[in-house]
Amino acid sequence: MGKTVHYVFSTYKRKQALDDWIAEELTVMFDEICKEKGFGMICQNVLVDHVHMLIKKKSTDHNEYVMKMIKGISSHRFFEKHPGNRCVYRKLWSRGYRAREIKGEEDLWEIIAYIKGQKIDGIDKRMKSNWKPRRLVSGFQFVEG
Repeated sequence: MGKTVHYVFSTYKRKQALDDWIAEELTVMFDEICKEKGFGMICQNVLVDHVHMLIKKKSTDHNEYVMKMIKGISSHRFFEKHPGNRCVYRKLWSRGYRAREIKGEEDLWEIIAYIKGQKIDGIDKRMKSNWKPRRLVSGFQFVEG
């Protein structure tokens, strides 16, 4: 029997570095990694400084393993594809993560709605309010290798 877990992890030093083109690229990467490793991606949302994922995993897979695969492989592939960004942004992800096991059908639908509700019309909902970021930085750029 598998478990469904809501994962949240942030960018290194919570920098607002995940622009739209990066979010699209990472979304595809996360789907590919989940398929390769046998996880079931239920839904995800990549915001400017953190990521929400709802993943169905085997009960034998530990949360540490799931995050190591997703964060490690995505970071490696991203910097392999865009090596010029490695000089400016040494790391893509922070060390920690949050994991919450979902119990019950009602809880599952609440979390799916919460994750999908993080963006309104494709824009981080915090950007539409008076929210102030912790740290202002420009996003990653296309830099020739």
